[in-house]
Amino acid sequence: MVSNLARRGYLILVIAITATFLIVACESGGRADRGGSDGALKVVETTKVETKKVEAQRAEPEAIVESDSKQNVAVVEKQMVDSSSDKAIALFKDNACGACHVVKNVPGAIGVVGPALDGLSTRDTIAGGALTNTKANIIKWLTDPPGVKPGTLMPKLTLSSADMEILADWLVTLP
Repeated sequence: MVSNLARRGYLILVIAITATFLIVACESGGRADRGGSDGALKVVETTKVETKKVEAQRAEPEAIVESDSKQNVAVVEKQMVDSSSDKAIALFKDNACGACHVVKNVPGAIGVVGPALDGLSTRDTIAGGALTNTKANIIKWLTDPPGVKPGTLMPKLTLSSADMEILADWLVTLP
């Protein structure tokens, strides 16, 4: 059986390698990505055109037409979804979740220790099959992973219940 000290050492080594890779990617003007069928990490050059496309997509303000109340509601709902997604991604980044987990389109989320979170919305279970995939169970898992699955390397997240809701709402939508 592997000791906790050995697991922690392995985890620290993986995090150090991941951090080094991210630094190299940032310094080279690119971004880190998993490429090819082998899932190997690589640095992908980011062109100014790609950057402008992403910036335009995020900054694209939708016009609100005063006379059409349905359109007003749709615009407000879209802004709320975008803002909660942005908040969830910020929570994901601030809690260093990307050091262990991969999520496409989230810069820095290139971890190799935990499972990739892409496609979470299509899975029947979470936590290695320990829980049915529901928002309530995602919150339960994030709140106390070792309580749900003893021996897991996933740490407890110390977030407010409001932040936990925002993060879980985002995770259940990952395609």
